[in-house]
Amino acid sequence: MQYSLRIGDEIFLKDEKDNETFTEFTYMSNSLNNDIREKNVSARNEFTFKGNITDNNYVMLKKIAEWAISTSNVYRDIEIIVIDEANNAEVELRHFNFDEVFCIDYSETYGGTSGSENGDTSPRTFKLSMAQKKLGTRKEITCTSNDDDE
Repeated sequence: MQYSLRIGDEIFLKDEKDNETFTEFTYMSNSLNNDIREKNVSARNEFTFKGNITDNNYVMLKKIAEWAISTSNVYRDIEIIVIDEANNAEVELRHFNFDEVFCIDYSETYGGTSGSENGDTSPRTFKLSMAQKKLGTRKEITCTSNDDDE
């Protein structure tokens, strides 16, 4: 899988090769009320990315870290594209567009025991959790794969 993430007009991250940036993506429509019995406004769209901090993405990740601690311009539009690279073909599985998204949590981890290309035995990873504001208006999920015939 390959992923790209655009946050507002200033942050753009994309896998260039072999999941160099992103290692995992999760989308969830989360019912906030555990006692939910019908579809109502007590649900929100949530997005989580996990990945590696590299020489190619550390500037964009710094911008995400700044967004996470900011008290102004906290709600942003996001675009997420998920691409499957099976059989040497790139197939867009999902294309998400949401407005009024905010950063729930952002973390960076340094250290550990995994190796890296540079012989450094300390991996550098990040985790970004975002959610759409409860009353966000744009919620678009498209699928352009060949399996969309059902």
